[in-house]
Amino acid sequence: MDYLLPALIFIAVLILVELGYFAIRGLRISEKKEVRTRLKALSAQAENDQQYDIVKKNSLSEIPWLHSLLKRFSIMGKITLFVDQAGSKRKPGLYLLLSLALALTGFLAGRPLHSSYFPLLPGVFILIPCAVVSATFPFMYLRNKRSKRFRKFEEQLPEALDLIARSLKAGHAFSSGLRLASEEMGPPVGDEFEKTLNEINFGFTTQHALGNLTKRIPLDDLRFFTISVNLQRETGGNLAEILENLSRLIRERFKLFFYSKM
Repeated sequence: MDYLLPALIFIAVLILVELGYFAIRGLRISEKKEVRTRLKALSAQAENDQQYDIVKKNSLSEIPWLHSLLKRFSIMGKITLFVDQAGSKRKPGLYLLLSLALALTGFLAGRPLHSSYFPLLPGVFILIPCAVVSATFPFMYLRNKRSKRFRKFEEQLPEALDLIARSLKAGHAFSSGLRLASEEMGPPVGDEFEKTLNEINFGFTTQHALGNLTKRIPLDDLRFFTISVNLQRETGGNLAEILENLSRLIRERFKLFFYSKM
């Protein structure tokens, strides 16, 4: 066991250095993106000059060897979706590295706890729980962020439906209504509708794109929206009126929920 402690300390320090490097690199990339966004906003031809990459990139980490390692595991699909649902711009590999670093830190922190307070217990009953609990912190953070993002989406959805309905009443196509909502609404509704619109523009069927939307945002109100759109496209009907009724229904449910809490 004498060689285990230095080895764990070395691994923990190595991971923390790696995380620090990519955190600083991520901040620089964010600053560059913000500058480019502002320059595009000042340009009169920003919309015409905007380019999209039609190849969907699914990078699990900015570290090539870590990306190659992680893509071998099927569970990474669920982890990637979980990170996307939280609205994080970081790669899943970063959270896994952070989780590993915290697990090692918890393991090392449990050693003095075990020797001081529980010397009669086998070390595995103290060190392993400390490591496991520490490793869950990044995903607890993501879960909390995901829940807040879903609540905000649900609050914004009625207004987004009203925007789409007004666009349809003005004679525009459904995709134009999505574009209006993506431009006028802030995140997360604006961001998610923009992803859906881009998928439609790149060749996805509307049904498939809306299915991807409900996979990213698994809310009942959003499912009602996608079902309404798909049914209208198959059987016909006044979609603008349907969306207005759905928006009113969601708002009434919010009022009922608010008064029930009083």
